[in-house]
Amino acid sequence: MALLIALTTGPALVVGTGLWLLADLMPQCAPEVHESVTSPDGTATLAVFSLDCGAADGSNTQAAVHSAAEPFSQENAQVFFVAEGTHDLSPRWREDGSIVIDAPAGAAITRQLDRVGSSAVVYD
Repeated sequence: MALLIALTTGPALVVGTGLWLLADLMPQCAPEVHESVTSPDGTATLAVFSLDCGAADGSNTQAAVHSAAEPFSQENAQVFFVAEGTHDLSPRWREDGSIVIDAPAGAAITRQLDRVGSSAVVYD
């Protein structure tokens, strides 16, 4: 029985350690929030953030809306704008609850929605 345990545990430890070390080599795409603006009614937050996943993938700039009651996370945010590279979007809310974003001229835009939740999105 001890031999059986040794024969199964040893390879499992080697494979597990290898996967753990391999995971450390993979680029991590943690969001970095650059700007947050609370909606006029205080219920939502407009966040501009970037993901930098390493030199191979490059960086991007994203805009999303999430509940003001929760801290920003990619899981609880509704992304409505994505552009390759780093850009200043100058995000702002209008009194009517719509969102204004300064879309960067000449940028490669991969996502540009006209609505997010109940808010219209205007691109200047």
